[in-house]
Amino acid sequence: SDFPELVLTEEERQLLEKEGVSLPTCLPLTKAEEQLLKKVRRKIRNKQSAQDSRRRRKIYVDGLENRVAACTAQNHELEKKVQQLQQQNTSLLEQLQKLQALVRQYTAITTTGKTRVMVMVLSFCLILSPSICSFGSREPQPELRVLSRQIREIPNEVAPDVQDD
Repeated sequence: SDFPELVLTEEERQLLEKEGVSLPTCLPLTKAEEQLLKKVRRKIRNKQSAQDSRRRRKIYVDGLENRVAACTAQNHELEKKVQQLQQQNTSLLEQLQKLQALVRQYTAITTTGKTRVMVMVLSFCLILSPSICSFGSREPQPELRVLSRQIREIPNEVAPDVQDD
């Protein structure tokens, strides 16, 4: 025989037997036999494609289930953390209110004492300020004279040095 042998896979042979069709072992095939062989091969490809699709879908669904489980676990952890932080926040707010009350009491007590001290220091400074000014200047201070009425009434000839000053 000058024609090559028809090579079929095991799956193709099984499907042909299932359909009750037998093909010759050598080529060439008739048009009907070729169409039958194409049909069988297409069925095999579709079957493999469906298996691959189911396998990919299973992998995808398993991945989604794993993500759901991980997200659920993370959600529970975050809910616990939120609850913890809310309790901590409440505790800190209570502490802050207590501290603010203490500060108000302390400032009320110390403000009156500080005010008294500041008034005393200011009074002391005002009393000493004329003395401090005279100590700081190096120029001689003119004598402050108070002229009484009697001296003013004295004529110019008697007290010329008083008018010059």
